Amino acid sequence: MEIRPIEERDLSAFARLMGELMGGAPTDPVLLRENFAALQSDESSCVLGAFDDSGDLLGSVYLIFCRDFVDDCRPFAVIENVIVAKSARGTGCGGALMREAERLCRKRRCTYMMLVSGENRKTAHGMYEHLGFNVPARGFKKYLDE
Repeated sequence: MEIRPIEERDLSAFARLMGELMGGAPTDPVLLRENFAALQSDESSCVLGAFDDSGDLLGSVYLIFCRDFVDDCRPFAVIENVIVAKSARGTGCGGALMREAERLCRKRRCTYMMLVSGENRKTAHGMYEHLGFNVPARGFKKYLDE
């Protein structure tokens, strides 16, 4: 398995994976390409992909580095859109993605990484806890289009 940044050539597979994350809802390919192009010039975020030996995309994680204003002003990281294809779950793909995300956060001297996960994703929660995401916290989201 190879963990590397998603590239333009991976966008079709990435769009399919994002559809799986959203329960089958397709990602607009034009907007996906626009957002991906903007991301390429933005050093404050990256999208990592996990690829099998034949180059198929198995999973991804979106990592956003945020500036902070406390103590020594070290950044923190937000992790979003974590998904492993149903066919690759239980293979270590998710853990490999998260370990690479942590490596990049440590390289940037982030104070912490945070993520939110839906209440019903119990298997994912077990993986996050196994990887050390266990500081008691309560996350909130407010969707603005509802």
